Amino acid sequence: MASADIATANYGKLRGAVMSAGGDARDAAEAELIAIANAGDVKAAVILGNAYIERDDLAAAIGILQPAADAGHLPAIQALSRIRRAEDGPFRDEAVALALDEAAYAAGDVFAGSRIAQSLLREEVANHDPVRARTILEDASVAENFPGWMALGDLRAAGIGGAVDGDGAVEAYRMAIASGKPWANIRLARLLRDGAIVEADAAAALSHFEAALSGREDEAEAAAADLVRGHLTGAFGELSSPAEGVALARAGIEAGSGGAALAVLGLPARLDEANPDLASLRPGAVDLVEKAAAVGDTIAARRLFGYWHELSGRSDGAQEEAASVVSRHGDMLDPAQIARHGILGQAASARSRADLDAIAADVADLQGRDFADALMDLRRVNPNAYVRVLQGEMARLGHY
Repeated sequence: MASADIATANYGKLRGAVMSAGGDARDAAEAELIAIANAGDVKAAVILGNAYIERDDLAAAIGILQPAADAGHLPAIQALSRIRRAEDGPFRDEAVALALDEAAYAAGDVFAGSRIAQSLLREEVANHDPVRARTILEDASVAENFPGWMALGDLRAAGIGGAVDGDGAVEAYRMAIASGKPWANIRLARLLRDGAIVEADAAAALSHFEAALSGREDEAEAAAADLVRGHLTGAFGELSSPAEGVALARAGIEAGSGGAALAVLGLPARLDEANPDLASLRPGAVDLVEKAAAVGDTIAARRLFGYWHELSGRSDGAQEEAASVVSRHGDMLDPAQIARHGILGQAASARSRADLDAIAADVADLQGRDFADALMDLRRVNPNAYVRVLQGEMARLGHY
C-alpha cells in the first residue's frame, strides 16, 4: 500500500470496525490495518494490537505490536508491557516487561517508572536496587498525576534507598490520599501518632484513622484495629478513650472482624484489670483468631500463641493453652516463639543451679528482641532464672 494510503487512513472508522463483533466490515478493517501497519504505520499497529488483545489473541497482538515497539512508539510499548506483565498470562515475562517499562519510562511514561521502581524494590529479584527505585520515584514525582506517592512515602518514611525524610513522607502520603488511596490515611496516621520522625499530632492521627474507616474492607479493618490499640494503650494522649476503643473492638468482633480480634489479643493482659469490658471481649477474640489460624493465617497463629504465652504464670491453664497452640499451629510460629515457650516451661519448675544454668544457656541463644522478651518472661515466672541470665551476660561482657 502506498504511503498516500497511510496518510489518508480513517483511524476512527477503522478502530470502530475492527473492534466490532465481526462480519465483513471487521474483516475489511483488519485487512486494511494490517496492510498499513506492515507499511510502517505504528498507529495502525496499535489499533490492531489492541483489537487482538480484546479478542484474547495475544500472539497476534505481539506480532503486530513488536515492530512498532522496536521503532520506539510509546503506545505499542505500553500495550506489549501489559501483555508481558499480566498475572497468569500465557506470555508473562517479567524480564521482558521490565525492559519494555524501561523504554516507556525513557519516553516519558511515569506510570512505567513506578512499575520499574516496584520491581527494583523486590528483594528476591536479581536487579534489586532500592537506591535507583527511590531515585526514579523522586524524579517522576514532579509529573502531573504521578501514581507512586504511596511507594515514595514508604521509602521516605523508612529511609529505604536514601535518608529518612519524615516531612517528605507526610507530603507523599497526603498526595496519595488526594489521589484516592485510603491506605495512605493509615500510613500518615501512624506517623503522626508515633512522632518518631515527625512531630506527633494525636488529633490529626485520629482524624486520618477515622477517615480510613470509610475505605475498603481491609483498610477499614486495619484502621479500626489501630484505633482500638491506640485508645486502649493511651497512644492518642489526652484524646485516648478506652470506652471508644472497647466499643470499636466489640463491634468488630461481633461482625467477625479478624483485625479487631487480633488487636484485642495483642493488648497487654494488664489492661484487663482497669477495664473489665476489655476482658469480656477476650474469649470472642480468641475464637475468631483460632478460626483464622486453622485455615493457615500465620499472623493469627502467632498472635494466638503470644496471647497465651503472655498469660503463662498469671492464669491457670495458660501454659497448657500455649502448648496446645504449638501442637496445632507450630509450623506457622516463629522458631523464637517456640524456644521462648520451652524456656518458660522449664522456668516454671526450675530450682537447682543446673536447671538455672540450662535456662541461661537457652536464653543466650536468642537474639535482639527475642532475648529481651525471654528475659521479661523469666522475670515474671522465675526471678532466680532471670538473675542467672543477667549474671551470665555480665560475665560475658567482662563485668563481675
